[in-house]
Amino acid sequence: MVYRIWLALILTLCLSGLFAQTEPLSTPPRVIRQVPVKLPRNWDFQYEKMEVLVKLVVYPDSSATLSRIQDQKIELEELIRESLPQMLFSPMFKDGTAIQSEMYLLLKLEQTEQLPEDYKVFPMNRDILAGWISEEMVEYNLFRPRIRDPFSSPMLGQLDLYRHNYNSVGLTSDRLQLYDSGFAYSPFIFNQALYLQYLHTFKRAEPQNTKLDFGSPVYGQAAPITDIQVGLGDYEYSFARGSIAKNHILDTEDLFASFDFLVQNGYWSEAIADQTSMRLKLRIPYRLLALNTEFEIYEQNVAMTQLDPIFWETSLYRIDHRRDALSLHLDNPWLSIAFRNEHEKATSPRFKINPQQDIQHLMISKSLVLGSPGNFSLDLEAGYEKLWKQMNYELPQSSTEVDFQDRLSLESRAALFNTRLELGTDIYDFKDTRTSLSLEHQFQTLDLGAYGLANTSGKREFNATKSIFNPLDTLYTISTWTPYTAAVYTRVKALKPLRFIIAGGIKQVYNALPYRMASSGQVLNIEYESKIPFTDICIEAKKTLGGIEFDARQSLGWQAWDEDLREIPQYRYNTFLVATRRLEHNNALFGGMALTGHSSYLSKSTLNYVITNSAIVDMWLGFRITNLFELTFSFRNLGDGAIYGVYPIPQSMHATLRWFFMN
Repeated sequence: MVYRIWLALILTLCLSGLFAQTEPLSTPPRVIRQVPVKLPRNWDFQYEKMEVLVKLVVYPDSSATLSRIQDQKIELEELIRESLPQMLFSPMFKDGTAIQSEMYLLLKLEQTEQLPEDYKVFPMNRDILAGWISEEMVEYNLFRPRIRDPFSSPMLGQLDLYRHNYNSVGLTSDRLQLYDSGFAYSPFIFNQALYLQYLHTFKRAEPQNTKLDFGSPVYGQAAPITDIQVGLGDYEYSFARGSIAKNHILDTEDLFASFDFLVQNGYWSEAIADQTSMRLKLRIPYRLLALNTEFEIYEQNVAMTQLDPIFWETSLYRIDHRRDALSLHLDNPWLSIAFRNEHEKATSPRFKINPQQDIQHLMISKSLVLGSPGNFSLDLEAGYEKLWKQMNYELPQSSTEVDFQDRLSLESRAALFNTRLELGTDIYDFKDTRTSLSLEHQFQTLDLGAYGLANTSGKREFNATKSIFNPLDTLYTISTWTPYTAAVYTRVKALKPLRFIIAGGIKQVYNALPYRMASSGQVLNIEYESKIPFTDICIEAKKTLGGIEFDARQSLGWQAWDEDLREIPQYRYNTFLVATRRLEHNNALFGGMALTGHSSYLSKSTLNYVITNSAIVDMWLGFRITNLFELTFSFRNLGDGAIYGVYPIPQSMHATLRWFFMN
């Protein structure tokens, strides 16, 4: 009898094991750490039971999202969503694999204790944080060419730039003026593209008329935010850029500090271009006043082709360039006062004179707003900037930035219903002026407008200065000047998914060239002047097809060809296209391409360089994890060509990582 009982037990155990192996192993989801949902102190709802039943979706990565509130307490939805990231879940496992599942959970409600009257609550707005990160992602997107937005000022014209990470080459614009936090950029021996590269490393661009003012908005949240970018590529290329910002330091509202740095090394424009740059910004509030201080250093080894083309030679060499500045801005309701100290120096074994300049700026400004938007409004702004400059070298006259000691600035913007009028003028040393005027009427489907630009700061003769290559020689360089520009434009905004602007007009261009007589050695002034018709087009399109989001931009500039004028390519164009596939949990896959090119033109160099028609194509693929992490693989200069007379980077592959994180 006992033998039979033992035999039955053994058979039962064997059968149980057999069936257990044929059934799949499955464990339900469960909560490991639960936290209560905290109700704000001013919560208007009262509950008989301080609990809420919810249905959750638990994902394989142990995160969870709210699916439904089961007991009609829908006003708690946002509070529950904010509490879930603080909890810890174990997902459902089937055959040893984590899978998505659903579970019901009874959450406790907890009333927040009353805080002392002197307790300060600092802003921690998720929407503002997300908006800040989104803006930074776009502003420092290293693959997006600088194509003008169709809704920005048409007077700015087209930015002819090609960039790779934090390097840039380009064609100097005949109408663009650079400003740094309101201070006018002083001319030096380098191309405008190099300064655009420096300014855009840590700052955002604010276009206004023909001015591009780079500034840095104040991050307003108490949580520190850090932005890290790193990259590696062929030809020993590498870079690292970091940024950290925090407000409400020491529990003081609007006490703000940020620190940015860039370390970059690798082959650029046929030279090893090492760069180390940094910026420190501090904002100190006191009642109605706020003192903004900023210290920045830009230091880089650059190639000869980064000089203004009037200094180009037949052989390449490297130049050590350093630019640093200390700025102080005192903001107040009555009158803004600012001071800036700059130092800039260029050194090279090729130079016999190493140019350097020290500049002190003093600027005062006042703005006034009258009326109300929608009916009539008037914005007025007046400013005065004084410069004290010490230089060891006399610079040839720049075709873009003006060398001045006194600058008086007047800006006005008026709106009457759907009509906009803008007038701006800068008066240099109380004699030369740059003036812009635009008039626009906005209809429901399109805008119609016209603008005019006038510049009296040019001259009708070539430049003759001491040579930086040999102090005993005179350097004769070409002078270019655009006395006026006039155009009409239309901006179409209702032809979805397209938005575009078309401008057409005429500009007067003046060149003065030195010509040395072979017989006598005398240098004659050869003048060329022409009225050049031009057209600028900028198109933007966004469309979703088959679950893939397409974002495209195209700019095209045309101007009549003149074989005698310098830096007047007939065509300039930029194309940008990116496709994004959204995935679950705010992840995404993306890929894109960019094309930058121009037709042939004559350089400003007296060597009569012909810059042949050129184009560069870049392509990239990447993936995004939420909106905080991005990894991109790029293929640069697929055709291994040059652009704007410079061979910027060989055909190469690169990897770039970007990561935001917050405390």
